[in-house]
Amino acid sequence: MRFLIIFIFLLLSLPLLAEEDRRWQSTIALPGNKQAVLYWIAVYEGFESVEAIRVVELPSKSLLREFKALGQPTFSKDNRLVALPYCAHDGCQEEVVVIDLAGQVEPTRFNYQRTGQTVTFEWTNTEELEIRDITH
Repeated sequence: MRFLIIFIFLLLSLPLLAEEDRRWQSTIALPGNKQAVLYWIAVYEGFESVEAIRVVELPSKSLLREFKALGQPTFSKDNRLVALPYCAHDGCQEEVVVIDLAGQVEPTRFNYQRTGQTVTFEWTNTEELEIRDITH
């Protein structure tokens, strides 16, 4: 009987064991001897997303700025600007956060009017973000 109770308990706890907290880090070189550290998380029914960005000075790795925003990063060609739209399997949110990693300005949030299910974001030059709304 004791074995049966332990076996049932283990079966009930398997879903909890399978949902591991998947987090990791990556880095991007920035102008001026700086580095952006991206803190990633796997989002259920979404896409792998950045949840925080820290800008550090090299080689000391001292913290200069920190941003909290959830989204899939799209960097400008010089890595100075990053757009963080948040998309999941059912589409994208209409708010996009844009962060100037090299400057001292606060992140900019803007909304766009979405008509399709799929949206792509691409920097066309150093400071221009193009949003393409694909209607099915």
